[in-house]
Amino acid sequence: LSQVERTARDAGLRTVATIPLASAGELVGILNLWSKEPNAYVQEQLSPLVLLAPLVTATLRNARAQNRAEDLAREAGVRADELADSRAWLHSAYQAIACGVMVLDSEGCVRDVNEACEDILGVSKDALIGAPVHKAPFQVTHRDGAPFESGNRPATPAGRWTRSFRRLPLRIVRPDGSERLIEMDAVPQAQANRAVRQVVLCFIDLTERVR
Repeated sequence: LSQVERTARDAGLRTVATIPLASAGELVGILNLWSKEPNAYVQEQLSPLVLLAPLVTATLRNARAQNRAEDLAREAGVRADELADSRAWLHSAYQAIACGVMVLDSEGCVRDVNEACEDILGVSKDALIGAPVHKAPFQVTHRDGAPFESGNRPATPAGRWTRSFRRLPLRIVRPDGSERLIEMDAVPQAQANRAVRQVVLCFIDLTERVR
């Protein structure tokens, strides 16, 4: 005997009428009517309950859907908190690394820089964000000081880049006239159609090591 049958027997119940609660071929639940009398129910007594079964089924489905929606909302809240914590940690790490990082959009405009980048270039973040990098208030030349030809400056425009490059030796002339000798890495990030969405630049200041 099942647990339900044992409980019914112990309670003196002798008759059960079972009405399945189904929707779209899916069994949602079962409605059981118990009685201590033998053969307590006839079809005429059960007909109204059979007619109400779809309403009971819909109520159960809605209640389950509501509970599931609440569970999903709570889960989404937890995930959002975890994501916020992760983003905060990544932002802290991004600002703490020693190399300068600059993010350009496909037109070569500055989207973001970290603190090390500001220090290397000698230009504040506010003066860089949104501006085309080739018009920023610092100069970029070859390591020997020779200027780049028109249109061939690094990151001008970023959308022309189709592959990464590493350790490009450059000389930076800052707005105050001081110079920095750097190596620059560039990593273009493409969209699904392979068009460049943004380029991440990384600057390593080698001034003290080279001189």
